[in-house]
Amino acid sequence: MEPFKNEFSSPFIKDLARLYNKHFKSFNSKGFEKAVLDKDWEDRELKQRMRHITLCTKKYFPEDYLEGLYIILKVAPEFSGLKGMLFPDFVEVYGLDKKYRKQSLNALKSLTPYFSSEFAIRPFLKDDLMGTLKVMEVWSRDKNEHVRRLASEGCRPRLPWGQALPELKKDPKPLWTILESLKNDPSEYVRKSVANSLNDITKDHPDLVYKNIKGWVGKSQHTDKLVKHALRTLLKSGDARVMKLFGYGDPRKLKVEEFSLKNKRIAIGEKLEFSFHLAIKTPMKVRLEYAIYFLLKNNQYGKKVFKISEKEVEKGVLSMERAHSFRTITTRTFYTGVHKVALILNGIEQTAHEFKLVDKKPDWWVYMIQTDKGKLYTGITTDLKRRFEEHASGKGAKYLRGKKLKEMVFTEKHRSRSSATKREIAIKKLSKAEKLKLFS
Repeated sequence: MEPFKNEFSSPFIKDLARLYNKHFKSFNSKGFEKAVLDKDWEDRELKQRMRHITLCTKKYFPEDYLEGLYIILKVAPEFSGLKGMLFPDFVEVYGLDKKYRKQSLNALKSLTPYFSSEFAIRPFLKDDLMGTLKVMEVWSRDKNEHVRRLASEGCRPRLPWGQALPELKKDPKPLWTILESLKNDPSEYVRKSVANSLNDITKDHPDLVYKNIKGWVGKSQHTDKLVKHALRTLLKSGDARVMKLFGYGDPRKLKVEEFSLKNKRIAIGEKLEFSFHLAIKTPMKVRLEYAIYFLLKNNQYGKKVFKISEKEVEKGVLSMERAHSFRTITTRTFYTGVHKVALILNGIEQTAHEFKLVDKKPDWWVYMIQTDKGKLYTGITTDLKRRFEEHASGKGAKYLRGKKLKEMVFTEKHRSRSSATKREIAIKKLSKAEKLKLFS
């Protein structure tokens, strides 16, 4: 997948310069492009590129902030997605002065339909919390759903990748007017933001959130869904009040039988597979989850809970199977060693089972290379591209030195060197006609 930072590409910079020049005739397009695409450009990540463009923009814009803001508001509608994050950033960096406060907040409101201004609003909240919240309360009644969402999302106490708002983490009560007014919003996009804000607050003030929103349950399907999403952290922690609020049955009437791991030793890139039987003594609503205790770099454990299912069940026995992938992802680093997995029944965690995570074993390949004269060579490797290049440069097998290679005509994957070697020997015993049949 293309790195996000490449949204800010050289063609984008040229297009941006063209549009700036359209609304500001004396804009030095060439100077701007040269300043942005400097020697360090390729090394900058997404947000670093964004801020660098913002700083270069101001250098070539009119000295007066409001004149520059006028250009920003004219150009912004031409872009969307991640490219649009650039324009609220200009307001965040240069519009915080009190004499521009009104124009800057109005600009963030105008820009948010193209790319959310939720990050850019944070410095304004830190600088003048109550004054900015007063404006955001007005936004919560706006006809545009993006503006209403900004009213909620922008003041989240723990907005991911956003500046922290310590005042609201300490005392979130100033947010209630906004959240209360948006809980029945016709847009799910907005209601989900309200739920995210409430979930943030549960991490510091769980009793406050529970007390204020438990009465929302049963009012409508929309608010029921919102409340459940808002209390998801408390649900995952097995908070007894929340489990009862949503009608989950008595976990003492549930029993895990024959919990087993298919393999207690898995490699990074593979799946942890487990199965169990659930004995149910009485009909009830059941929420089944499992927790993985990931081994961390400091040899401590980090717990993460994953949902299996949630449903009404009858008395009897349920048989369940589950697989958890340990494929490499950008958001988590896996460390080899002993990890743990535990089932959670209606909020109550059961005994954890250990398994060992080991380094990923390389795949072995059997391959055949054909020369321009039709000669065939069979070998094994863990890296097909590297091995072909070695042969082509004369650093591989003696048999292929001095020969012109045509292509790799046959490949076959094996899980071990032993298996690949056996297959290599078997292929080498074949006649040329039999080898040709493998790939022709």
